[in-house]
Amino acid sequence: MTRISRLNFWVLTVGGAVVCAALCSAVTAYFIAPFGWQVMRVSLALALGLPLGLGLPIFAFLAVKLRELSESNDRLLRLNRLDALTGVLNRATFTAEAEGVLADRDARSGVLLIIDVDHFKQINDCHGHRAGDEALVAIGRSLEAAVEGRSALVGRLGGEEFGILLPCLRADMATLVGEHVRLAIETMARPASLEAHPITVSVGACAFTTPSEFARVFNRADEALYASKRNGRNRVTLAAGDVPEDTRGQEPRPRFAQVR
Repeated sequence: MTRISRLNFWVLTVGGAVVCAALCSAVTAYFIAPFGWQVMRVSLALALGLPLGLGLPIFAFLAVKLRELSESNDRLLRLNRLDALTGVLNRATFTAEAEGVLADRDARSGVLLIIDVDHFKQINDCHGHRAGDEALVAIGRSLEAAVEGRSALVGRLGGEEFGILLPCLRADMATLVGEHVRLAIETMARPASLEAHPITVSVGACAFTTPSEFARVFNRADEALYASKRNGRNRVTLAAGDVPEDTRGQEPRPRFAQVR
């Protein structure tokens, strides 16, 4: 239970019982006053004791149920937003939030990366689907870590394909960030079942200015991705205009770490 939920629990439990006791005491004092202090004293004791004795457990029960309902709603929201396997955004959420970013004139610029795991079918065929799932989980975590602190959107677009949207990033940083992501996957800690199996990704990058149409930016990044795959995989290709330009793998400059 978080600190705020603890506070809410005690406010509802104790506060509700105290309010009921105070109201009962006020009503009792008003109507019983004419019968003298002896009757008043007994009546006030009952007016205070019964609401507190019965109200505290009742309000505590209600508070627990409300907390459980709130936690269930939070879980449902997470399930609706996140990919069940990797924990990154699912495709629907990633697309919706990316469309919002690209429609925002204040963002001015940004970069979309489409990332595809190289030869992923071999992982499933040689090591089994469980190992494939473990690889996807590790990749999802590594992608989030690679862009941590950049207000980036990271999502699983389907199968072994992921997307990263980096708002407010200059166009000249597109290849650098893409290469950082590529190296992050190539050097990540692999699951035990895949220690001897190299895992690499091909990346397609597209720089954009806002407002832009998400479908068009996505298609350009996707074309760049397929250029990476055609040219040998495990590389970054930047979409230049309408024609993807192969940038091949380049070691990221030290200043990238400073920018992060």
